[in-house]
Amino acid sequence: MITTGQKIRNLRNLYHITQAEFAKNIGINRGNLVSYENEVNNVPHYVIEKICLATGITQDYFDENITLTEAFKISNLNIDKPKFQNKQISTFLLYNSLQQLIDKKQPIRVEDNSSILQTIFDVDTKNFIFLKIKNKEGLPLAQDGDFLDISLDINLIKSYDWIIISYLDEVMIVRYNRISQDQISLQADDKKFIISLDEFKNIKIYAIVKNVISCKQV
Repeated sequence: MITTGQKIRNLRNLYHITQAEFAKNIGINRGNLVSYENEVNNVPHYVIEKICLATGITQDYFDENITLTEAFKISNLNIDKPKFQNKQISTFLLYNSLQQLIDKKQPIRVEDNSSILQTIFDVDTKNFIFLKIKNKEGLPLAQDGDFLDISLDINLIKSYDWIIISYLDEVMIVRYNRISQDQISLQADDKKFIISLDEFKNIKIYAIVKNVISCKQV
């Protein structure tokens, strides 16, 4: 069975461009792309999302045992003339629940030509990922019906960020704070955990919360 790294290389070769050019178009570091193609490192989920957003190919290509030709057909793309998505189009992905994000199920994808999302969030990025909160799963940060603007690039975590994690057999949204060189504080709805840096490194982290969009405002 073809690996994810091989699938990325095959997709890049279809464009007939270098690793540096492909990395620039999808928004990642060339060195990381090389490590993924050579299977030195596992490919994070957020990188798969970036590739899908930039190329227009659906996540079926990476999740299912299908060929590149089949993937382009499913995605309604012309394999003879592959192109990157229009840079003027804002694209956002919507996870309808926290469980959908955790299960890595394919989110709803919407394209917006008006750039309204860029205006609202005052950022340069044209790719957004949102998570809808249900069943009180967003407490204490968000209420049911609210939307979270999230990042799947967990390497960007800094103190006082809200993050979505799995800890003690429970998925929760906590506030991260590095309180010393070797200790991490995680503040949940009604709990506070003080753990070692080594223990934190073993925790499953799903996303960083960048903004909360209140249902009362939309």
